[in-house]
Amino acid sequence: MAPIPSLQQTLLDAAERSQGWLGFDLFMEQALLHPVEGYYSRSDRASGPFGASGDFITAPQMGPWMAGAMAQAFVRLQRESADPLCVLELGPGTGALAAQIMRELDAQGCLPEAYWLVEPSDYLRQVQAKEMERALEGHPRAANLLARCRWASRLAPEEVRVRGLVVMHEVLDALPVKCFEWQGPAAPVLEWGLTWHDGSQSWRWATRPATEGDGREVQQRAAEAEALGGWHAGHRSETAPGLSSMLSAVWDCLERGQIVVVDYGYERHELDHPDRHGGTVAAHLAHRRLDDPEDWIQHPGSRDLTAHVDFTAVARHFERLGACLLSLKSQAAWLLDHGVLDQAQQLMFPDPTARGQPPQSPQALHALSELQTLLSDAAMGQRFLVLSATKAPRDPV
Repeated sequence: MAPIPSLQQTLLDAAERSQGWLGFDLFMEQALLHPVEGYYSRSDRASGPFGASGDFITAPQMGPWMAGAMAQAFVRLQRESADPLCVLELGPGTGALAAQIMRELDAQGCLPEAYWLVEPSDYLRQVQAKEMERALEGHPRAANLLARCRWASRLAPEEVRVRGLVVMHEVLDALPVKCFEWQGPAAPVLEWGLTWHDGSQSWRWATRPATEGDGREVQQRAAEAEALGGWHAGHRSETAPGLSSMLSAVWDCLERGQIVVVDYGYERHELDHPDRHGGTVAAHLAHRRLDDPEDWIQHPGSRDLTAHVDFTAVARHFERLGACLLSLKSQAAWLLDHGVLDQAQQLMFPDPTARGQPPQSPQALHALSELQTLLSDAAMGQRFLVLSATKAPRDPV
């Protein structure tokens, strides 16, 4: 087998194929997903980029709350089905959410037939397997739960085909994006990308006219934003060219059931508001958000790169595929709808006679603090949205 070119060489080769100019989406894709040096593939961190020792903390590291809500969604589906159902989680991070969901479903006597974890990174698949074994250690039915877990490296119907619940938790924000600058209704739209400078041995930002199709899409969004006050020249925005193909792949792998997308993002009227003139791309490093574009391109593979999800585009694509949209609401509202307060009451006050008194357990107090973060308007409660959609089986011809 031929050796894998380094991340830097891969970027330089991609730029050379495009006359020395590298689109930011191609840079972002390799910086995150290069099989050896990409941000999600590096093996020099015990738990990857997640948690206190990484660059950011996600809901599964903040207690059982998200898992409890996901489990509740699965239980509702299973109650309506005569056949055993599965869970498919796309981009399962450390595997913590999967372990928590399996524990909760086992406690409710509603285990899935299989729990699929779709993860392209070889390294993260190993992290997930170890984390699930650790999280389930000592559980009386750990062997049963682990035996139901199956891994796949990609979304493909020939590899993964399920009926049940699809979980997409903080996945779409990592899709590579193209960066654009709108200069006015009669001016060409610019696409921002990178060029390599031998003298400084560094990547630098550069622009070129957007393709006809990309320019038309940006101009259409600018026209729709007129109702919000209109963009000013120099307004920046992004598109995720891989969004449609990813959602279609998810759709093709699901025979019937429900898809739940949880991520930070906006509906289009918020995403394209004139006040959001700098776009939404950011990097994260050591729990710091880096908004300076120069920071995004330093030391590729060393930092997370993200952009807020366009939930209007997600909803529209699922509708085109034939989905029934159940809801699009804040994370706080969705968690409350899925019984998080009942879950909190049971965790905080396992003894019903103690309800109404402050919990004495430090662990319970810590869990309550984490729940407040997930629900608070000032923290994650409103910044994250949850889209739910269903796919019904086709009637036989």
